[in-house]
Amino acid sequence: MDVAWVFFPREEDIGNPGHKTRPSLVLEIGDYDGKCYVLCAYGTSRVNKLWRRGDDLFVENYVDIGTMGLSTATRFDLDRLMWLPWSEQYFVPPPGIETTNPVYGHTPQDIQSMLRSILRDRHRRGLLTWPWDTFSTGLPED
Repeated sequence: MDVAWVFFPREEDIGNPGHKTRPSLVLEIGDYDGKCYVLCAYGTSRVNKLWRRGDDLFVENYVDIGTMGLSTATRFDLDRLMWLPWSEQYFVPPPGIETTNPVYGHTPQDIQSMLRSILRDRHRRGLLTWPWDTFSTGLPED
């Protein structure tokens, strides 16, 4: 799993790139009608554990933050998942880094394991449906 820099759409303007770039966790890549789409989870520096503990992925360890290419502790909101077309309209290189690649960080194995656990728990509680049903072959395996 990778972290990409994305113009993540605002909830009130689905279908159009957002106005602000942010880190997004790349969960899956799919093909629809010959075009590449990427399933992304919304990333935010608003890390209030009391609100969302157990429902979202929190990255707070200094080493994990660096490995994932993040600048600060980040919460990936697993209620804000979206299939986005792989295009320069949505995916851009991160600011301040000399690269043309919008993918700038990788998810360590322990974070991937934690994410799979959270997703399985959300699935058991009925909180994991669309957009996984769209392209996905199922939940990530251990």
